[in-house]
Amino acid sequence: MALLGLTKVVHGDFPGGLASDLRDRDKQASTWYRHFLESVVIPHASAWGYLIEIAELAIGATLIVTAVVWLVRPRHSERTSKWLSALTAAAAFAGLLLALNLTFANGYGVGPIGPDSFDEGITLDVLLIGIQAILLAVSLRTLVGPRGEEGVLDP
Repeated sequence: MALLGLTKVVHGDFPGGLASDLRDRDKQASTWYRHFLESVVIPHASAWGYLIEIAELAIGATLIVTAVVWLVRPRHSERTSKWLSALTAAAAFAGLLLALNLTFANGYGVGPIGPDSFDEGITLDVLLIGIQAILLAVSLRTLVGPRGEEGVLDP
């Protein structure tokens, strides 16, 4: 996610070009999602573009920092583990929302079956949805799971 946001910031054309890109994509989107794009996002595309850039940078940075902290020192106090799990869960949830919106804007479903026999079925966007969902589930399990199990939140 951090690289996605960084690419958008470095090129500098994402907020200004988002409306045009979404107008092209919304022809493929489902009717219910097309209505959302046309009434909520496209009229304010520049603001949405900046929000997406900031969100992708924040999500990526949070996931990288929490992963490094977990890898460098796998055992933490219960309080530190809760904070790390909460930050990871929040970032994974936000990443899941972004990935779902991109998938819906492209007119894809979230299942493993492609629209035709010549399609690979699982796109990178759908794969990101799965990864974010698993990360969210693991983070929530660590956050609210039982205490005192071997290897889970022991100081």
